[in-house]
Amino acid sequence: MKQNDIVVDVLINNSGIGNWSWFEEQEISFYKKQIDLNITSTVSLTRLFLDQVSKKNTSYLLNVGSLGGRFIIPKKQVYGATKSFISYFTKCLQLEQAGSNVRISLLSPGGINTKPELLVLNHSMKGISQATIMEPEEVAKQAIDGLFRGKKEIIPDTINRLLAVLDKIIPFFIQEWIIRRKLKMIGKKSVSKV
Repeated sequence: MKQNDIVVDVLINNSGIGNWSWFEEQEISFYKKQIDLNITSTVSLTRLFLDQVSKKNTSYLLNVGSLGGRFIIPKKQVYGATKSFISYFTKCLQLEQAGSNVRISLLSPGGINTKPELLVLNHSMKGISQATIMEPEEVAKQAIDGLFRGKKEIIPDTINRLLAVLDKIIPFFIQEWIIRRKLKMIGKKSVSKV
């Protein structure tokens, strides 16, 4: 790109691999690929992007994290950890680039209906879990709007924003108790299917 005098003014780091499985169910090679795509590619592309931004024009960087990076979610252990990294990385960059012409935003969506397998899983959820699921077009609209308005973090949908606030105020031991109850329910369902 430098050879052709092309300057990129907008970068959206939206690559990633998710999963919904117990840790032992995936091969090490899967986790290596997940970490490489979710973390290494974002760091590398961001570094290349910042290297070439124009000093005259405003540039925009959107890193796609996840609410899954905030909450402890069994069966999403490595995915959630990679999204925690993206959140931390983005917030550090925001401080480092303060005062520059680079606007950096973090997108932290909840569940999104991005492929047929997720549609089936998402429709099987009940209550608040199902209410947090969004369509990709709406998430993209809110993400781009928030990016160009200079929002530091974009959490699409009111329910997801409420969950992010509750995460900060509910003590961890209560969160852990809720998670353990959910795990028992998942375990019972798994046993009853055998």
